[in-house]
Amino acid sequence: MIVLPRALARQLFLHALAEATRTTARDNIRYALTRIQLRGRRGQLVATDGRQLLVQGGFPFPWPEDVLIPALPLFASRDLPAHEPIAIARSDKYVRLRIGPWTFHLAIDGNGHYPNAETVIPKKDQAFSRLHLSEGDARFLTHILPRLPGDKDDSSPVTLDLDQQVVLRARSERSPQLNEVVLSGSSCEGPAVRVACNRRFLWRVVQLGFRDLMVRNNTTPLLCRDEMRTYLFMPLESALPPAANPVRIVSDKARPVAVRAMPKPEPQRAKLQPEHERSRATMPRPQANNQDPRNGPPGVPPTAAAT
Repeated sequence: MIVLPRALARQLFLHALAEATRTTARDNIRYALTRIQLRGRRGQLVATDGRQLLVQGGFPFPWPEDVLIPALPLFASRDLPAHEPIAIARSDKYVRLRIGPWTFHLAIDGNGHYPNAETVIPKKDQAFSRLHLSEGDARFLTHILPRLPGDKDDSSPVTLDLDQQVVLRARSERSPQLNEVVLSGSSCEGPAVRVACNRRFLWRVVQLGFRDLMVRNNTTPLLCRDEMRTYLFMPLESALPPAANPVRIVSDKARPVAVRAMPKPEPQRAKLQPEHERSRATMPRPQANNQDPRNGPPGVPPTAAAT
């Protein structure tokens, strides 16, 4: 049994469980994507729904194997006592998690098949363009993304255009009017690149506390990475090019508006695929917690993607 007595370690572990739960699928399709993978030897929590992947490390587990446990909605509850000691142990059939006075006996899924995270994470030697979000633009994105046209469309697409400026484009399937958002406080480096993505995953980049986003092309996952975490998601097809007379919004000139949580997920379709099989894939809408997104785990500042 491993005991986490320090307050920060407890908060980080509970936060990691909550974020892993938000990343899992609602229904099993091919793999056991409704589960969270605990990687004993590596000390990692892995979660994916086939379109986004979150790997969180730095957690000691008292076993060397990888095991699959249920993703309980309770893990995202504020009722869990983060100020109490946390202990974790494993038997042949269960992972036992004790949080203060609560003890969870989490049945190990010994028959489920889980994808290998390493096969979908881009290699570090691949060339990427980098978007760096300013703190002001990160906050602005949480407000503006749900309000751009096309939010109710299938896969809720937005186009991210990194060139001399950082520009978002969106258009509804019901209207030809193009909307552009210029993130005036942010910057980019590397070759110009234009990709479409599900805005709910871009919103989650901010919610997880990342400020650097690595973008390569419309077939390679968009990637955020720091010392302990990796988050990636698949791009979409049909990035929007510039058009005449768009409705244009500049982040440092826009009026403040009240935040609205991203809408609930839509039915899932395409899947995240290994790099050698990767195709253009759509992605579902992640669960939102009806709160203004936080800057990552408790006690951890916004992070930058690795080069």
